[in-house]
Amino acid sequence: MLKVNKLTLFHITIVILAIILVSCSTSPSAAVEAKNFFTLTDYKDETHSYSKPIIIKHLKTDTLYCKNHHCWEIIRAVYIMDEGKFNYFIGRNLK
Repeated sequence: MLKVNKLTLFHITIVILAIILVSCSTSPSAAVEAKNFFTLTDYKDETHSYSKPIIIKHLKTDTLYCKNHHCWEIIRAVYIMDEGKFNYFIGRNLK
């Protein structure tokens, strides 16, 4: 029969607890990393992040720098009456 002393049982218990604690931790989500940005999802369900809030009226445009795509983008807001919300159409600024 194998003889196990108290010190070995203590070490096994510590290792099991450590594995349980490490496996339960979660990594921070992408939303936490981009907490200083204003995100926008366009009509194609593509996500864009900007440093300023997006305040655009119906059929008006604004040009902002997208943190996700690393380029200037033209944003056009269109109000969809049937859905009761704005859809955003985004294109790259070629200048």
